[in-house]
Amino acid sequence: MVDAGPDPVTGKRKQLTRTFGTLREAKAEYASIVHRRYEAEQAPFSQVTVDEWLDQWLAMKAEDLEESTAYSYTMTLARVRGRGAPRSPAAIPSARAQHGPSPATACATSPPARPPTPPTL
Repeated sequence: MVDAGPDPVTGKRKQLTRTFGTLREAKAEYASIVHRRYEAEQAPFSQVTVDEWLDQWLAMKAEDLEESTAYSYTMTLARVRGRGAPRSPAAIPSARAQHGPSPATACATSPPARPPTPPTL
């Protein structure tokens, strides 16, 4: 018995049971079923390049990040991409332009100052 993945119509789990004359035939059929299931699970290829996908990811991720962290990600991606000068944080295409700044960055214009050190006794 082998799990053949969910039925595309009902979404229910499909299991196949077959009988073979030899172990070699059984293993070959098992490999074929697993391969077909794996191919069905793969998302269709997209025309989006890795570079474009990274820009989209960073734009979505920047919503939940501190501005300094988003800038650090931008710099790291620029080095990975082989670009000379990374873009400034303001140049990151983000949903901030559509939805406004996140609550964490709405009132902060610069990174928070280090808290004062408690006096020693």
